[in-house]
Amino acid sequence: MSKNIYKLILKVGVYMSLFSVFLVYSGFLFPYITSKQIYFNILIEFISIFWVVYLLKYPKERPKITYVGWGLIAYFSVVLLTSFTGVDFNLSFWGDIERMLGFFHIVHFLVLYFIIITVMREWQDWKIFLLLSVILAQIVSLNGIVGQAYSTIGNTAYVAGYIIFNIFFTFILIAREQNIRLRWAYLALLPLLVKQFLLASSAGGAFGLGFSFFVMLFLYGMFSSNQKIKKYTFAAIITFSVLTITAFSNKSLMKDTSLLSDMSFEKNTFKTRLISWKAAMYDMPNHFFLGTGFGNFAVTFDKYFDPIFYNYSRSETYFDRAHNNIIEIASTTGMLGLMAYLSIFLAAGIYLIRYFNSGVINIYDFCFVSALLIAYFVQNLAVFDSLVTFIGLMMTLGYVHWITQNRGVVTQEIYSEENNGKVIVTRDNEIFALVVVGFVFITIIYQYNYKPIRMLKGTIDGQIAFIEGDYPRANKHYAQALSYHTGLDRDSKVAFVREVGSRISSLISLPKEERDSMVNMAIRLAEENVALNPLDSMLQLQLSQIYRVAADYYTNDHALALDLFNKSNDAIDRSIESSPRRIRIYFSKAQILLSAGKTEDAIEILKYASTLNEDYYDTFCHLGGIALSLNDKEEAYGAFDKCLALNGQGVLTTPSVVFELVKHYKEIGNMDNVIKLLIRLAELDPKNTSILIELAKQYASIGDVENAKKATFKATELNPNLRTQAMEFIENL
Repeated sequence: MSKNIYKLILKVGVYMSLFSVFLVYSGFLFPYITSKQIYFNILIEFISIFWVVYLLKYPKERPKITYVGWGLIAYFSVVLLTSFTGVDFNLSFWGDIERMLGFFHIVHFLVLYFIIITVMREWQDWKIFLLLSVILAQIVSLNGIVGQAYSTIGNTAYVAGYIIFNIFFTFILIAREQNIRLRWAYLALLPLLVKQFLLASSAGGAFGLGFSFFVMLFLYGMFSSNQKIKKYTFAAIITFSVLTITAFSNKSLMKDTSLLSDMSFEKNTFKTRLISWKAAMYDMPNHFFLGTGFGNFAVTFDKYFDPIFYNYSRSETYFDRAHNNIIEIASTTGMLGLMAYLSIFLAAGIYLIRYFNSGVINIYDFCFVSALLIAYFVQNLAVFDSLVTFIGLMMTLGYVHWITQNRGVVTQEIYSEENNGKVIVTRDNEIFALVVVGFVFITIIYQYNYKPIRMLKGTIDGQIAFIEGDYPRANKHYAQALSYHTGLDRDSKVAFVREVGSRISSLISLPKEERDSMVNMAIRLAEENVALNPLDSMLQLQLSQIYRVAADYYTNDHALALDLFNKSNDAIDRSIESSPRRIRIYFSKAQILLSAGKTEDAIEILKYASTLNEDYYDTFCHLGGIALSLNDKEEAYGAFDKCLALNGQGVLTTPSVVFELVKHYKEIGNMDNVIKLLIRLAELDPKNTSILIELAKQYASIGDVENAKKATFKATELNPNLRTQAMEFIENL
C-alpha cells in the first residue's frame, strides 16, 4: 500500500476514536465505561497493525519523540513497574470493570498519542480532528440538556472535563479560521457547550475552567503587542476577579446557585474527599518511591479510614480513587510516578514558551493551549481521568507536538539519520508483515477484548436470570462468563457471590446437588478475589459473609459448618485489620460472635464501634436491637436513647422492635421519641390506619394540631369509614 493509504487508514482510525463517547450498551456491566473502553481498545489495536507496518516500511515517517513524549513514556513505564511492585497486580494491570483504568487499558491512550503525532502533520488534519470533536460534543451536550445531565458519559464530572476540552478546541478553530462566516459558525457552537457545562454542575470543572480563563486573559494581556488590547484585557481580569470574589463572599448567592453551592468548601463531598487526601498523606512515608501500586488507592483509604466520614456520607464509603489526580498518582505510583507525570506538563510548558518566544507559534495557540492544560490539571485536583479526558489530553499534547515540531523547526530525533533511513519492510514482504503484525494484534483483540465482551454479556444474562428466579440458568451463565479468565472478572465474581449470599433461602427449591454447586462456586469465587489482594477490606468482608451463609446452609454437616464458621471469623478479622476504624465491619463481627454464643463479646465490640464516631446513630440502633433480642433491656434502652436522639429511627426495620420501643417510651413519658417511632411504623406499614390514629393522638397530646390533622386525614384516605370519628376528633382539637 502507498504511504497515503496508510495515512488515510490511520487518520480515519484516529477520528473514529472520538465516537467512543456515544457508546452505552446496556448488555454490559457498567455500560457507560465498558462499552466505550472496549470499543476504543479494539479500534486502537486494529489501526496499530497498519501503524507498525507503516513505520517499518517508511522509517522517515517515524514521529520525533520530544520531551513530552518521553514524559508520557516515563509515566506509563512507572505505572507498569508499580503494577509488579504494588499490592494487587491484577487491579494495577487489568483494572476493574467499574473504571477500566488498568495499565492495559490506559496504555492504549499512549499509542493514540503516537499515532496522532505520526499522521496529523497538516492544519487540515487538525481542523477536521478538532471540528469533529466539537460537533460530537454538541450532540453529547444536546443529549444532556434534553435528558440526563451526565448524557452519554455517565458522570457529570467527566462531562465537565470533556466539555472543557471542546470549549478550547472551539477557541482554536475560531482563532485559526480565515473565513469570517466560518468563525461565526464556530462561535455559535459555544452556547450549547456552556449550557451543558453549567448543567453538569461540577465544582472541579468550574474551578478549572474559571482559573484557566483568568490565566488565558492574563497571558493574552501580557504578551499582546496592541496597547488597547492590553488595557481591555487587564480590565476584564479585574472585572472577572471582582465578580468571582463577590460571588464567593455572598452566602445567599452561594446557597441559591447550584454551581456555586457545589464549589463550597463546606459541601459534604469536599469533606469526604479531604478525608481521602489525608489518608494518602498519612500513608505516603510507607510507599514513598513506588506507592501502593497503580490503581490501589482503596488499600490506603481503608487503612486510614476516618469514621467522621459517616457524618458527611452514609453511603459510598469505599473510595477506590483519591478524587485528586495528583494525590492519586503520588499514593499509588509514588514520587517516581508523580515526577514522571509532572514532567509531561513541564515539558509541554517549556515547548510552548520556547516556541512562542521564538515566533514559531502564535499568541492564540500559546494562550489557548496553556489555559487548556491548566484547566485540565486544576479540574483533576477534584476528580480522576476517564476515557473522554484521556482522549482530550492526548489530542492536546499531540497538538502541542504539531505546533512546536512540525512547523519547519529542526529538532533532535530519537533515531540517527542512518537508522532513520533503514527500511525493514519492503514492498515484497509488506503482506507478510501485515499478516504477522495483524496476527499479534488480532490475538490481543480476541483474548483481551472479545473474551471480556462475552464475560460482560454473560454476567448480565446471569443477573437477569437471578432476578427472574431461574437459578440454574443464572448459574450456567455465570459459569460460562467466568470461564473466559479475562483478568477483568473480579466484579462479576463479586456479583455472583452477592446474589447467592442474599438468595440462599430461595435456593432451597433446587435439587441439593445444584444448590451445593452454587454455594461452593460462590465460596471459590470469593476466595479467588481475596487471593488477588488479601489487604482488600471489602473483599475480605464479602468472603466472611459468604462463609457465614454457607455455614448456616451446611448446618447438617457439623464439621463443615464449624470449619466455615471459623473461616468466616478469620476473614472478618482480616477485614477489620485492613480497615480498623470502619464501623460497619464490626456489625458483622458482632453477628458472628452472637452465633458463637459470645453475647457479651458481641455487645462489647459494638460498644467499641460506637466510640469510633458517637454521632453515627447506626451503631447505637444496632446495639439496641441486639441487646433487646438478648432481653438486656437496660443496655438496649440506653442504646436506643442515643439512636433516637440522633434521629436514627429510619434504620429500624423490624416492626415488633419499634412497637416495643413505643410502649417503653410511652411508659416513661418521652413523647418525642414515641412520635418518631410511630412515624417510622407508619413508613414500615403505610396502610395501617391504627398507627396513623395513634400518631394523631400523640400529636394532639403535645399540642401539635396541624400534624394531628394531617395524620387523621391520611387515615381517612386509607379508610373512609373513619371519616365521622375523624371529624369529631378534629373538632375536639
